[in-house]
Amino acid sequence: RADNISKFTGGRFEPVIGLASEAVALREELVYEKLPLKLMADASPGPNLLLVTEECCHAQKVVNIDNAEMVFGLLGTSGKVAKSVQDFRNRAVMENSHQIAKIGGVPHRSGSFSDLLNLLPELSVKEILTVAAPVGPTQDMLQLLEKRLPELDMRLIQHHRIFDRLTWPHGSAGFFKLKRKIPTILEQLGLIDSGQSSLSW
Repeated sequence: RADNISKFTGGRFEPVIGLASEAVALREELVYEKLPLKLMADASPGPNLLLVTEECCHAQKVVNIDNAEMVFGLLGTSGKVAKSVQDFRNRAVMENSHQIAKIGGVPHRSGSFSDLLNLLPELSVKEILTVAAPVGPTQDMLQLLEKRLPELDMRLIQHHRIFDRLTWPHGSAGFFKLKRKIPTILEQLGLIDSGQSSLSW
């Protein structure tokens, strides 16, 4: 409103002119249907490649690493960010993927998307396991990887964090539906302890 604009700009825009007298709704012909969530795919008991990305460096807390034949740290997935930011994220991926490989007693490599594609034909694995990246540059790269895997007779399995699995199904009709479920979700996550809350992964 004109009076609000005048008040909160200290009178710099007074008189306020050119405001629309009514807001005409924008209409779009497209209808977007709700799609079911695919929160978990079953992995086979055979050997697999554990792919660590900057989406979740501590992949061993989400993905079972018992059958990992190798751990690969995927670098350079941040998109357009400052070099110092990408370097920091790359170091986090390299250090954590190396640590996970050490825990599992398996080989470890880190590299770019191209490095990963060059490595895959050398492996005997049929599955690549990683922590799901819902949106963003890392997910874009995972989608590219998924398209290339059928020719290698491999598949990508993205595991979702338990926090995502518990909250996302309630996010279908605005925030308030999820808000009502928060106490139950916190209890399921084991985050309620004598009135204290803490995030433990």
